[in-house]
Formats: sequence, structure tokens, C-alpha cells
Amino acid sequence: MDAVFEQSDMGIGSLARHRSGIDKIKTLKNREYAARGIPFVYSETDDDFEHQPYILKAAPDDSPLDIEKVIRFYQSLKTTPLQIRMSIEQSLSWKAQMQIVINETFE
Repeated sequence: MDAVFEQSDMGIGSLARHRSGIDKIKTLKNREYAARGIPFVYSETDDDFEHQPYILKAAPDDSPLDIEKVIRFYQSLKTTPLQIRMSIEQSLSWKAQMQIVINETFE
């Protein structure tokens, strides 16, 4: 998988989850892309990424993904892979996530 990620310019997250009635997600796929510094597109709501400059939101419906829009987004992107990785370092690291578990367990 590492070789595939190393050749990737953009990631494709969850699309068309509305079909199963899901509008909020927290997929590992999105987190993996961010951890590897890869910008990505997805259609539902993921509160950890909603306002990040390196994500492109697709419509949460059955309309086709506009590939030209994805390409334009990628070409206009100013965020570096390191900046993408750093954007999740404090909130989505194993340490931060386990601290949430500990806090919830002992409250």
C-alpha cells in the first residue's frame, strides 16, 4: 500500500453514503490520507476535516464526481503534505485519541 500512496496526488474518501442514510462519518480512510499528507475528497460530514483547506467536498447525492473540479482543486492547492500531516497531529494522534478514551472512562 505504501507504494500506491506514494504515487497518489489525491485521495477519494467516502462517496454516496447517503444511500445508506449516513451523513456523518469518521472514516479511517480520511485519517490515513491526512496522516500521509494527501489531500482528499469526500461527500458526507466529517467534523475533523470540514474546514481544512486540503479537502474538497463532493455533493452528498448521486451526481457524478466532477473530475475536472478535482483536478482544478489539486492544482490550486497551496497546502503541503507536511502541513496536512501537522494539521491532525494534535487532534487525531494515537495519544490524543487515547486521552479521550481515558477521560471518558474515568469521568
